[in-house]
Amino acid sequence: MKAVSHLIQALGAVSVIALMSYTPAFARPIDITSTSSGIIANDTIGRGDKKIVTDTVHGLTKKTMTNADSAAVMLPETTVEAKNYLHTAKKSTYTPVKRDKNVSYDATDLLKRMNIPQLVVTPSGSLSAAGGAQVSYFINGVPASADDLKGMNISDVNKVEYLDFPEEANFMGAEHVVNFVMRKYEFGGYTRARLHHQYLNGYLMSENIFSKFAYKRMTYDVMLNSSIRGDNSIGEDIEENYRFPAGTITRNLINRGGKYRSNSTPVKFRALYSHGTTYISNTIGYQNSNVRRSFSEGIIRYDGFQSPESAYTLDHPLKSNSVTWDGNASFNAGRGWSMGAQGSLYHTHYNYRNSYVLSIPGETDGNPVSDIKNFVNENSIDGKLLFNTNKSLSNRHSINLSAYWVIHNSKMRYLENGNNRSVFDFNHFSIKGGYNLNLPNLYLALTTGLAYEDSRMDGEKVNTLYPFGTVNLRYVFNPKNNMSLWMQYSTFSPNISSMNPTLVQRNEIMYTAGNPELKPFPRFEVTLNYMFQPSNNFNVTPSLWWNHTFNTAHSMFIPMEGKQGMLLTYENSGHTDQLQMSVNCALYLFNRNLVLTARPVYEIQHTSYPGYPTKHPWYIYATATGYFGNFYVSGNFYSGKSAGYTSQNMTTMSDRPHTYWLDLGWGNGKVTANMRFSNIFCNGCDGTRYLTQTPYYSQTAISKLRSNCQRIIINLSYTFGYGKKVNSYDEIGGAVSTSGSSVNL
Repeated sequence: MKAVSHLIQALGAVSVIALMSYTPAFARPIDITSTSSGIIANDTIGRGDKKIVTDTVHGLTKKTMTNADSAAVMLPETTVEAKNYLHTAKKSTYTPVKRDKNVSYDATDLLKRMNIPQLVVTPSGSLSAAGGAQVSYFINGVPASADDLKGMNISDVNKVEYLDFPEEANFMGAEHVVNFVMRKYEFGGYTRARLHHQYLNGYLMSENIFSKFAYKRMTYDVMLNSSIRGDNSIGEDIEENYRFPAGTITRNLINRGGKYRSNSTPVKFRALYSHGTTYISNTIGYQNSNVRRSFSEGIIRYDGFQSPESAYTLDHPLKSNSVTWDGNASFNAGRGWSMGAQGSLYHTHYNYRNSYVLSIPGETDGNPVSDIKNFVNENSIDGKLLFNTNKSLSNRHSINLSAYWVIHNSKMRYLENGNNRSVFDFNHFSIKGGYNLNLPNLYLALTTGLAYEDSRMDGEKVNTLYPFGTVNLRYVFNPKNNMSLWMQYSTFSPNISSMNPTLVQRNEIMYTAGNPELKPFPRFEVTLNYMFQPSNNFNVTPSLWWNHTFNTAHSMFIPMEGKQGMLLTYENSGHTDQLQMSVNCALYLFNRNLVLTARPVYEIQHTSYPGYPTKHPWYIYATATGYFGNFYVSGNFYSGKSAGYTSQNMTTMSDRPHTYWLDLGWGNGKVTANMRFSNIFCNGCDGTRYLTQTPYYSQTAISKLRSNCQRIIINLSYTFGYGKKVNSYDEIGGAVSTSGSSVNL
């Protein structure tokens, strides 16, 4: 009995210990381990003599039931997809998959492959926000240039953040932001070499070397680039009608070929200090650009003018040298204060030449009928200074204040036919304040400010004072649905050429002169986005964008008194409206090995300026990409845009032809190779058609640019890495990835 009593006591003690140590399955933590191939989560749940083991790799979850003696009993496989995106009221965060990083040629290529719903591909191949709004790029919260994006080591990208009107001072008041969150180096870095060549119907050879070295808090970047471009067919076919009181003159310019040769050699060096939320960056650069030839020739036929037919040559080479400095800084001042500053100073020297020679074959004995030469020497200084500060009042409320100063000084000397000097000064100063509300499902940013501008052209001064403001609202309904709305009132200043009053002769009949009395023209715009993203495999984002521009600066053609000539100048007149409706969508099939994207766009464009009808252009951009391991094949199509207005002033319409291309590529993270076959079935090289219609002048021009011809493009890159990387958060969920030894990328 005594032995039985001892046994009962022992069993009771064991039971108490078991009860005290037991944790219900729903409360038991999951063991998460990060590996080089992804996140692995192991959750073992005991059920009698059986258990369920859950393993998650790259978001794919497999559940298996096993006996305690390891005799496996397979349950039906269940796949649960972990999201590679996270939408909050303040920002959207996306994690690129390893395959996309391996094959991407540069940062822009990576963004296109990720199909971020808020970004759209423009006809030129660049990226913008909805409505064509400019996107500002940052790397780990530091402003990034186009060269930084080209030189980026794509393998180091952990995630990509998209923000509208962020409140943080380091974002410098930018409206639409893409921020690359990168793995950092304790010491070491990488060197990246890029090659971009274009062949057939002209050539472009561009080579780039970007090198980064980091040691503790300092990072040093060096960029070297060289590019050579050539084309043997440039110019335009132009039909013009000059309507004078005495009658109409028709001028037909028929292009018979030409030559274009240019080279450019930019060099940049950057030193970056970074510690916590503090950084100081300085970049110095030098660039030499030389358009050695920009020559075209052909035949001009007149109806109602002095000569029925003549031959012409046109040459306008350009040389420029520039020295640049860019600086950025940001730090936390404590007690909720953060501050950022940005500055730049550019000095550029230009030499323009414009030579237009007209002769009559067989009649002038080599002496031209007309020889118009315009030589211009220009020295310009451009400066910018931005100061931005933010005060956090609580977790939900913050206020900010910023000041912005821009200067431009240009001194031009005209020789030969226009022998005079011209000086242009432009100053812009603005100050704005803002309020930010950050709730779990709602983000609100309000800004308002006042800007002062003065323009001086050869002693003539124009002053302007105008307000501006923005309202940005983003609401997240649930993880699958969110909406953003922004409204903006802003003012655009006329460019320098449209304000320069110097009279310049372009051909036998046409003269140009700017209008120093031009006023800035305000604009009100509204953008509405709705995003539906139910899974990693599908997203659709309809967008609506509308803008109304007041007192738009239009081109104006006026018959000149005392001579048979037409003057092109500019005036503030009327208003313009643009309405754009689009849908940005992406679909992933066959375990994400087939990617389909499409963006149809429909526009309504209207101007009150006489002679310009309301237009309804539409176009579509579509891609289909198939992945086969490290290889991919991609077909791309950009439809033509039928007779839409070309710019905000809406004085010229354009009719753009279809463009299509096929990409073949391979990449493994270190090496990427891509070959593009563009417009391979194109029989001609006619480019965009431009249409201008005014009471006194009309024009139809067809561009001869080779971008619409058959072309082969080769892209190669090689990245060599060295050093030691620090711990970082690779995934949206925050799993830690460590690198405790030297790595070769």
